[in-house]
Amino acid sequence: MGYFEGITDSYFKTDKEGKTLFYPWGILGGKGYILPDNRKADFRSLIKKYMQISLPVALAITIFFKWWVVIFFALPLYLCTYAIWIRKLTKDFTVSAEKLTLDESTTNAARSHNLTTLWIIEILSLLFVIAGMFIITTSPKDWFMGTLSILFFGLCGYVTGKMIKKKND
Repeated sequence: MGYFEGITDSYFKTDKEGKTLFYPWGILGGKGYILPDNRKADFRSLIKKYMQISLPVALAITIFFKWWVVIFFALPLYLCTYAIWIRKLTKDFTVSAEKLTLDESTTNAARSHNLTTLWIIEILSLLFVIAGMFIITTSPKDWFMGTLSILFFGLCGYVTGKMIKKKND
């Protein structure tokens, strides 16, 4: 399985009754939805396609625009658009009372990623944490970007480390 399958699988879990649950906001909370049996495959495929498009676009916007454009304009627009789209997609789905835990999410994602990919992500996360420290020490006026880099990629490294541990168990 590939990178985007791993990301996509982190938004899904199977409950005790064997039903597939979808969590549009992942581990950040919010409602989970029970997928109808006849929609499981196409719904998962749709979410994967969304990830394949939205993540590169988000990365490009982050690279080519200043941080304040991303935070104050692009991010709110992205989140509102996603929320409206998800509401339309899930309007006929039953809401689940179960929550998605970080452990469940990382287990599902680890199953779909290969170990080499996880190690590459772990190393890159560490390098971006170091880059954030470098930014803070060499250009104190850019402390905000350095801090964001440390926090975001530190979290990425932590989660990826959990996935590597799950993969090795």
